[in-house]
Amino acid sequence: MKKKINKKINYEDVTNIKDRKRWCRIQAEEALKNLKEGYRNEASERISDKLYDMPEYQKAKLVLAYASKDREVMTFPLVAGMLEQGKRVCLPRCIPANPRGNNVQTENILEAREIKSGYQLVTGKYGISEPGADVPLVDPEDIDLVILPCVSCDRDCRRIGHGKGYYDSYIKKLRPDCFKVALSFEEVLSEQIPCEFHDEPVDAVITESNLYRRTAM
Repeated sequence: MKKKINKKINYEDVTNIKDRKRWCRIQAEEALKNLKEGYRNEASERISDKLYDMPEYQKAKLVLAYASKDREVMTFPLVAGMLEQGKRVCLPRCIPANPRGNNVQTENILEAREIKSGYQLVTGKYGISEPGADVPLVDPEDIDLVILPCVSCDRDCRRIGHGKGYYDSYIKKLRPDCFKVALSFEEVLSEQIPCEFHDEPVDAVITESNLYRRTAM
């Protein structure tokens, strides 16, 4: 059982890196709750436009996006726009770990499946829209650009996700030149996202106000 993190304590008072991640996630989730619907709608549209203008997106033939949920940057109009522009688009299908089942699966698995329309989506385990099991599977090495979900990012292109670990192993299967981008509202950016050795920054973070590109470290 995960221990609870006091929402009122300062980041500097938390020393364990996993606890710092949870602290950042809690703070970002609180900030997301306070965003007005009008702001989220307008900001999501601006973020989509910034993505469309990126040269990495324009040259990409196959894009792995995601279906937004709750107060995330809204991606359903974005996905529809990509399809209208003639992009091949795939979305993640999440298969939760099942160590007690007949087929032992000890970690959460992400599959990318190519869609042609929203009619191919079903509701997955976490209440997220995802492709059905009959939708064609995509080889990770065929993907040119990945749009990753996040709770928050920082300006150095470090990302904190929802803590399920689906993307951690999947990213390792992508081509080295596959461009990775995260979408975030400017209002919920973190000053600094703590990273463990296995955490990889994205190549860019797009907000409604700015495009942050990762610099060499």
